[in-house]
Amino acid sequence: MQPFTNTFTHQPTRACSMALTLLAALPCSNIQAHPEVPLEFVRPEITLAASCFGGGGDPPNAGEDGSLAICSNAPSASLLLALQGSPDLGGTWNGPSPTTGQYDPLTMQPGNYIYTVSGEGIHPDASATVVVTEDLAPNAGTDVTTVVCANEPAFSLFSLLGGNPQIGGLWRFNFMATTGIFVPGSDPEGTYTYIVPGIGACSNDSSEVLLIVPNLALDGIDGPADVPEVGTLTFNATPELDDAGSYDWIIPTGWSWDDATPADGVAYLMPPEQAGVYSICVTATDGVCVGNEVCFDTEVTVGVHEEQGSFGLVAFPNPNTGNFTVRSTSVRGDIRVRVLNAMGAQVSSALLTSTQPAIDLSLVSAGSYTLQWEHSEGRGMQRIVVAR
Repeated sequence: MQPFTNTFTHQPTRACSMALTLLAALPCSNIQAHPEVPLEFVRPEITLAASCFGGGGDPPNAGEDGSLAICSNAPSASLLLALQGSPDLGGTWNGPSPTTGQYDPLTMQPGNYIYTVSGEGIHPDASATVVVTEDLAPNAGTDVTTVVCANEPAFSLFSLLGGNPQIGGLWRFNFMATTGIFVPGSDPEGTYTYIVPGIGACSNDSSEVLLIVPNLALDGIDGPADVPEVGTLTFNATPELDDAGSYDWIIPTGWSWDDATPADGVAYLMPPEQAGVYSICVTATDGVCVGNEVCFDTEVTVGVHEEQGSFGLVAFPNPNTGNFTVRSTSVRGDIRVRVLNAMGAQVSSALLTSTQPAIDLSLVSAGSYTLQWEHSEGRGMQRIVVAR
């Protein structure tokens, strides 16, 4: 086997201990190393040993400086994720508030938070800084629901908000801008939203005012306009109101109730046996708000003579199919005539003259009606029957 010569050169890239071992196949017995490297011949193995300079390991990496902008009401955030680069784990944090790596704006102070990773051996510690800035969260107050009466004066929606809302926000209703002034009876009920814009890292804050305006507006009362005889009369408040919890009826002196539930929208009343014009009034309420008052006038004609009345008027033929002639034996001039159904509602009227003494009821249903007339000398009435 031929002798050989080889040179091993190694430049360490980091401070560490090292050993170079050459394995020689027997029968090699004459191996020489470079004169600057001691050679120790052990069996057919040759070990080249180099001395070490300092300790080993990679230098520490704390990443690069970063920043964290956070809202004052946000959940806690990781400081490590705010650093740039790829920082090593396991370092320590120091700053205005104690922390293990999380920043909680509810309990901590903003400022400079320093992350330190310890070095090993000849390597010094590494550090990087996170600058924390904190923006004040907007405050729109808290939600509220309230009942508003339609007859209340205008008011500011801001005055209804709960909590301590900031001024200067914006109002929306159905995604449309509104002034924030509510006019009961004119503006619609529903949900009004108050928005305070956020700044910096903070989002907008909003709260809601839900307004409930009970509908207690009555249009009128349905009932008999004329009462020729004493009996139970029915009066209906209109329209029917879903929001009304009860009704407050005001009836004339001398009238009485014939009703087991006088607080609903229907009143059953007994008039007195005394002729006159009477007013019945009613309002609706829900227990908090009271609606508008409506009234109805009814004329009680009890005691007025039938048939020829007080001045000799008579309608004939009676019954007939709907065409009546009215004749007077004692008065002259025009006569105002009204025809009422069994409920007291007017179904027809006419001004009768000497040349036009007839009244046409051909379009009304068959049944019994009351014919009332008025003249400067008096009034009267007569029962008439329309037969088909």
